[in-house]
This record gives sequence, C-alpha cells and structure tokens, in this order.
Amino acid sequence: MKKQIFVLLVMLFATTLIVNATELEDKKDELEQNKQKIAQSSEQLEQNKQEQTVINNEIDEIDMQVIGIENDIQSIERDLRNKQLQIEDTKQDLEIAEYQRDLHYEETKDRMVSMYKNNQNGYMEIIFSSKSLSEFLNRAKYVDIISERDAKLLNELRESQQVVVDKKIQLDFEYMEIEDLRNRSLDKVSQLTSTMMSKMQKIAELEQKQSEIEIEIHALEVAGNAIEEEIRKLTATST
Repeated sequence: MKKQIFVLLVMLFATTLIVNATELEDKKDELEQNKQKIAQSSEQLEQNKQEQTVINNEIDEIDMQVIGIENDIQSIERDLRNKQLQIEDTKQDLEIAEYQRDLHYEETKDRMVSMYKNNQNGYMEIIFSSKSLSEFLNRAKYVDIISERDAKLLNELRESQQVVVDKKIQLDFEYMEIEDLRNRSLDKVSQLTSTMMSKMQKIAELEQKQSEIEIEIHALEVAGNAIEEEIRKLTATST
C-alpha cells in the first residue's frame, strides 16, 4: 500500500514537473513574443519621430519662405502706392497739358476771328492793301510770325501732351505688372500656408500616433515584467 502511494506521488510529481516545464516554455515563448512586439513598436516609434523631424524641418523652411514673400509683398505694395501717386501726378500733368493746348487753340482761333472781322478779305488784303513796300513787308512778316508762332506753340503743346500720355500709359503698364506680381505673391503665400497647415495636421496625427505607441510599449513592458516574474517562479518550482 505504501509502495502504491509512493509510486502515485512520484507520478504526480513527475506530472507536475512536466506541466511546469511546458508552462515554463510557453511563458518563455510568450516573453519572446512580447520582446519582439516591443522591438517592433520601438522601431515604429523611432520612424514616427524621424518623420516628425523631417516634417518640422519642412514647416520651418515653409515658414521662412512665407516670411520672405510677405516681406516682398510689403515692398511690392510700397511700389504700388508710389506708382499710383505717379499715375495721379501724370493725370494732373495731362489735364494741364490738355487745358493749355485747348486754351491756346481758343486764343488763336479768337485772334483769327477778330482779324477776319476787322478785315473781311483776310490775310491777303492785309498784305496787299499796304501803301508801301516797307508796310507790305512788315505786314507779311507779322502774318508769318503769327502763323508760325501759333503753329509752333500748338505743336509743342501736342508733343508735350503726347509725352504725358505716353508716360501715363507706361505707368499704367508698370502698375499692372506690379499688381500682377503682388497677386502671384499672394497666391504663393496662400499655397504655402495651405501646405503648412497640411503638414501641421500631419504632425498632430504623428504626435497622436506617437502617444499611442508609447502607451503600447509601456503596456508591453509591464506585461513583460509580469511574464518574467512568472518565469522566475516556474523556474524555482521546477528546481
């Protein structure tokens, strides 16, 4: 009877050892899997941080570009204001030139009308009604002087007006060019800002993912510590 009990105890002990050995191997496998998961998560975490670094550098670069373009826009807007002032001044010069031209034209026309009223036969009668050659020459010279002076002055006024017109056209063209540059610069800032917002959104997503990975790694480390403790107990039991 005692022998049977002894054999039974031996068998039970052997079974326990077998069970403990199997459980120990299972725990070791579980611990190894745990370590692999930690390694994988750690690699993901490192990749995440590297990607954040790259994107943050890109954001800094975009920010510098935006600052540069905004400074350019300020300079462009100053140029626009200066051009607008020049255009306004040129408009005033044009109005003055047109006024002087019209005024001289009216004065010349009035003088011609007055001369015609005083002598219905016009210039020819003024000249040929002269009583002497000297008077004839003086009158002819007078008519020529009036005619040449009026023609010359009118031509000068027309030329002056044309210069002002050309200058205004040039200023308008330059103003449109600067305005176009300003609009393209604003579009560029808008595009860069949109890109920056997209990258900042990506950073926020990466930071959220980083937090999740760190929590996962911490949980795996806690679980790994618990498995190691179980392995120590099983190892102590089996020896």
